Amino acid sequence: MSGAFRRRGNRFDGSDSPLPQSRTPTTRKGRSYKWSFILFVLGLGTLILAWKALSKLDAVAKTPESAPVKPETARVEVSVAEVQTPFSPTVTNLPLTALQKVKKVSQATNNAVETATMATKLPTNNKVEGNIPISTPVVDTTPSVEHAQKQIAHANAAELNQKAEAEDKLLQQQGDMVNQARLSSNVNQTLSEDDRKWLESQVEYEVEGDAAEQARLEEKKKNAEKKSKIAHVNKKDNTAAYIFPTLPSSSVWCYGEDRASRICRFRNLCYLPTEKQWFIVQTNRTVQSNVPLHRFADGLLELSTVEGHTLFRFNFVEVSPYNPRFRNIPVRYEEKLHFMFSRLHPNNIMHNLHDDVLGMYFVLKEFVGRGSQRLGMPFSLDTHHVLIYDGYGASQATRPFQYLSSKPLRFRAYLDQDEDIVTCFRDIVVGNSKQTTWYQYGFEEPQGPIRNKTPNGMLIREVSEWFTRRMGLALGEDEQYDKDSGKSVTNVPAEPAAADAKLGTAVVPSMDFPETDLIVIMGRRSNRLILNERQLKAALATAFNLKVQVVTNEKHSFEEQVAFMRRARVVVGMHGSILVMAMFCRRGTVLLEMFPFGVPSENYTPYRTMANLPGMALVYRAWEASVESQCVPHPENHPLLGGIEHLPSDKQELVRETKLVPKHICCDNPFWLYRIYQDTRVNITEILSLIESGLEESRVLLSTVRVTNWEETELLPPPVKDIECLDGPTRDPGELWVKWALPWTGATVDQWNVLITVPDNEQGGGEYSVPGDEPVLAVNGFKAGQLVRVFIRPVVGSFTGEWSKGRCRV
Repeated sequence: MSGAFRRRGNRFDGSDSPLPQSRTPTTRKGRSYKWSFILFVLGLGTLILAWKALSKLDAVAKTPESAPVKPETARVEVSVAEVQTPFSPTVTNLPLTALQKVKKVSQATNNAVETATMATKLPTNNKVEGNIPISTPVVDTTPSVEHAQKQIAHANAAELNQKAEAEDKLLQQQGDMVNQARLSSNVNQTLSEDDRKWLESQVEYEVEGDAAEQARLEEKKKNAEKKSKIAHVNKKDNTAAYIFPTLPSSSVWCYGEDRASRICRFRNLCYLPTEKQWFIVQTNRTVQSNVPLHRFADGLLELSTVEGHTLFRFNFVEVSPYNPRFRNIPVRYEEKLHFMFSRLHPNNIMHNLHDDVLGMYFVLKEFVGRGSQRLGMPFSLDTHHVLIYDGYGASQATRPFQYLSSKPLRFRAYLDQDEDIVTCFRDIVVGNSKQTTWYQYGFEEPQGPIRNKTPNGMLIREVSEWFTRRMGLALGEDEQYDKDSGKSVTNVPAEPAAADAKLGTAVVPSMDFPETDLIVIMGRRSNRLILNERQLKAALATAFNLKVQVVTNEKHSFEEQVAFMRRARVVVGMHGSILVMAMFCRRGTVLLEMFPFGVPSENYTPYRTMANLPGMALVYRAWEASVESQCVPHPENHPLLGGIEHLPSDKQELVRETKLVPKHICCDNPFWLYRIYQDTRVNITEILSLIESGLEESRVLLSTVRVTNWEETELLPPPVKDIECLDGPTRDPGELWVKWALPWTGATVDQWNVLITVPDNEQGGGEYSVPGDEPVLAVNGFKAGQLVRVFIRPVVGSFTGEWSKGRCRV
């Protein structure tokens, strides 16, 4: 291939031409003679080898099963090779049971040496000792050789024993370091690989051992990570590499005022695996728009919506295409548009939805577009790839990301799969949108709602309705409409049932649909268990005459969970990530969050905050366990899953005696972890009472949902127009009458600011406030015929419009 691109590898050079090669004609008879001669030679060689092997076997007795000797190395005399083990195991390839195996080999080896030294006194060639057959051929060796053989054999056996014991000890230490939290005898708790990696990234642990063991562990870890990375590369979705004589020039356009809000679009952004570094190719054609000059001090942008986390800062360096290092190099050149971001917690559905999916939906809506209004698609799915850069690969919570593109997901392993290949993206958008995030996780201050920020819940509803529509599930009367037909896309009745429900003095229609509604218990199977879950399920079904469905991450897919949420009238669950699925619930759904003993609900509010966002219209209730004996802690767990046995005894006692978790910073506070990972026997009577209270509030809320236009919002008013001076028979000679038009856009104004000025040294003027729905003003105290200037501006909340000017003669 000519030009700027040349395929890499033998597949693309001339020797692998797909054209047929010339062949020398050969007659059928000639081919027959040729094959006969070849078969003759092979047969003769086989006979010779067989004769040699038989002659050697006559002189060698049966070899030990525990220490096989290859035929070509067998000899009449017992050599060093016969008393050594057939392999040299290291700490990295011995299993936990290696010690027993090595002892067996060692015993067999010692027996072989002892037999060899006594060979002149033995009349036979075989001896059985300890159920292990030992080869004992008659030999003629000198004492010095016998002594050396025995010394070597014992040294090898001792070394193997020492290595095996060291391996057992080291693996035990390693197992303690990454010990998966154990629950009580009826619970088998495990951590996924992604969970383990994430948890250990938050807290550092040290493993004692010598330098060699540490080095072996590091090497083993690197090999495991390399295998893990390759496992997340889709071999069917792999762009071929080419040799680039010269890399193409790059450009970058950034949007946003600071690192936290910035998103950048690149032309020809490249990644170098050997340096783990992103770079652009800087030439005189390069455009860097809105790129801060001092970006290395603070970072260009953040790959995650978790603001301020140093792990997610992104930057690039500049290289010259004329540097010899970047000439004639293999490049995987990606021509399709890519969107790149990083996840905070890959195996946690709350983090994936709140931190990543919601924001990326609006990034795609901005940069991709197209799509279909009729199908409710705000952007095309076929034009781009989603590249997740955090390095964890796919997990059980990855499924929602696949909805963002029809192309296979790509992970960081895709970039690192070949160290000698640079990956360049012709068009890539880096960063994620923070406009929908509502919660911070306590990295700099105790966790809670993001300060001075109240996201529009309608944006979250837009995303949840988009998922719902794509799954073929019905939307409610208060949700999206089919814009082309003007009809609702569901057959849920617009009018409520005839039954009444009473709340205080207000009587409102019931909004329950027992034939379709569910009560959903969001269950957990590894920790933070509801110990009386079956009794709770039965009590809920009896009390509210609704079907009760238990939903878990272990049993139900993302799509199944969404389907259950769409039918949920009430959602009940322990504090945990799965409760974020309530974002898919209909308006008016009751969300009851339960907390173990000692965990104050007012300090941990991601789902309370979500339920109360404007436009979400969910009814939230919280329950806290008040009896400590009804909760079961797990001090034996991994420290990040509530274990405290790693702490000094006095600190353990302090944790146990602290009855209310104090406010704290993320992520390894033992007071918080010890209490939140308790299993809880919930008070069913209190739960039923809270749900009944929530349903009463829900019925009142739903009575307004049907008559509320959820799409309508406040408008900012335009500048004032049509300022007029009025006159009439009732106007006094020194009185000013002025009027102006209401906003032509239909915006509502809270009030009008009116400023009247007069020429210097003349009497009159001042500032006035006029109600928003009365665009007229009458002011006394002027001279007849006096010329005045009138300035008017609208005010809505904290917004103040611009002044509009007019003139009047009194």
